[in-house]
Amino acid sequence: MRVDQNFSDKDQMFGRVSYSKRHAFFPGDFVGLASNAGFGAGNFDDLSFNSAVSETHTFSPTMINELRYGFSRLHTISNPILANQAGIPAQFGIQGVSQADGNYGLPTISIGGLTGLGAGAFASPNTRVSDTSQLSENLTKIYGKHAFKGWVRDASYSLSLD
Repeated sequence: MRVDQNFSDKDQMFGRVSYSKRHAFFPGDFVGLASNAGFGAGNFDDLSFNSAVSETHTFSPTMINELRYGFSRLHTISNPILANQAGIPAQFGIQGVSQADGNYGLPTISIGGLTGLGAGAFASPNTRVSDTSQLSENLTKIYGKHAFKGWVRDASYSLSLD
């Protein structure tokens, strides 16, 4: 959604807000008892929120200033596909693998040059929140056939929580 407002011939403002929700499923290389779904495989939900506001002030026909603020948040929830049956390693003659909720299935089995079997790396539910904010101010001066642009200030920050 976007809203534009002209306060006068010298002052204009706009604001916009967007939101999206996306679900994606990425299977592992193998399914069933040999499932190797790990980081990058499974169910992903992305929730995204973005907003911006900008004010443009015309000091004269040859001097214009724009002040802009933007904020963005991305919230990602990942749930890998984990085997939910205890005792799978024992079925393949692999002894001594502890089994508990969220730790079922085969252990990671890697053979050089081949696709691995069993739980992939980082195979656990994960939530990540990433915030980014930016404030900027730009001044434009037109002199004859030339346009000079400069930023007065530019500040931004980014924060991620896992």
